[in-house]
Amino acid sequence: MADRDGRPFALLVIDLDRFKDVNDTLGHLAGDQLLQEVAWRLQQTLRASDTVARLGGDEFAVVLSDADVSAATLSAEKVVEALGASLVLEGHEVAVGASVASSCIRKMAATRTRSCDGPTSPCTWPSKRAAATCCIRPTRTTPAPSA
Repeated sequence: MADRDGRPFALLVIDLDRFKDVNDTLGHLAGDQLLQEVAWRLQQTLRASDTVARLGGDEFAVVLSDADVSAATLSAEKVVEALGASLVLEGHEVAVGASVASSCIRKMAATRTRSCDGPTSPCTWPSKRAAATCCIRPTRTTPAPSA
């Protein structure tokens, strides 16, 4: 996108927290219902121009067109809030939550693109240690995992 038409875009990678617990305790039907609810909440939270895809298991990706770091941050915060709200599955109230990583790409030159987040790589470490977290910039919002 950045090379094709010069517009910046952002990629959000969403990992559901405690999805395995839902499958293990309430069964796969409840897990399927949870995934459908997550898809619905993402559609309600994001713009019609954004693209949402399930990568597999409990991971989703979102492409935010015409998005800079502030738009990616706002979208990630909205996603975390929307997916943090509890829901009822198989008669049980469930709070799942999500961890979100983001990277922004913008046009740099005729043949090069660069991450808006600076020279460090986008957030690639898991943020499972704290529920409902976003990692948008190299400055981490949660403690880094110990080695």
